[in-house]
Amino acid sequence: MFTAKTVIYSTIEKNTGYSLDNGVPMISYIYMGIAPGGVYPPGWYTGDVEVIYNESGYNTEKSIEITKPMLSERLEYLVKHPIYTISYFAEKLETTWLNPTFQVLWCSTPGKKLDQIPEYKEHIEARPFIESMLCGTGFYVIERVFDAFQIIFFVSAGIGVYKFRKEEDLRFLLIPITVLGGIAFHFIWETKAIYVIQYYYILIPFVAYGLCKGLEYFEENRIAEKIKNKLKFATKK
Repeated sequence: MFTAKTVIYSTIEKNTGYSLDNGVPMISYIYMGIAPGGVYPPGWYTGDVEVIYNESGYNTEKSIEITKPMLSERLEYLVKHPIYTISYFAEKLETTWLNPTFQVLWCSTPGKKLDQIPEYKEHIEARPFIESMLCGTGFYVIERVFDAFQIIFFVSAGIGVYKFRKEEDLRFLLIPITVLGGIAFHFIWETKAIYVIQYYYILIPFVAYGLCKGLEYFEENRIAEKIKNKLKFATKK
């Protein structure tokens, strides 16, 4: 990755005479990750990095100087208002990690275009199925189904990691550590649900293992049979 990046940067710099080393500093993204919420949920993209970079005259060092007092002021506010801070970061975690569609349908939702572009509105309304999937009943049903899937996914992954807790082989720890790192990173950085889909992919082995172990436990303890008998007893009553 670093080799490819170096080659691309070097080629562009050589042909344009412009340095690509400078740009929006990381501190600006950190500020945006804890900035007051706007149209989107807390910690999501607000456009602050663009505003700061424009005000600095597209200068990295000046951008840092502009961001520092803003970041300090924001951190001071969060420290002085603990209830607000807990609510802020709770919503940030929720909207990042508990969005089962990863914004896929949300990004495709027509929204204001239905009112702004008559031709587009006619095109969508003439296709009820598409309209339902993008912003109607179909969208709601898919989200509810994926909600259930996500619960099973996380519970199974948790069981899988728990079962591997005594393994001393570093290979079994790399994936959980990577996921925890991702949670920590997006906790302070600008975030979106679409950013974390890769962590779900790498958890699949633990999900499969955890699901298998969970089903084995149910079978060994005949839990399904006990539940069935209790339901029969309750129905008779």
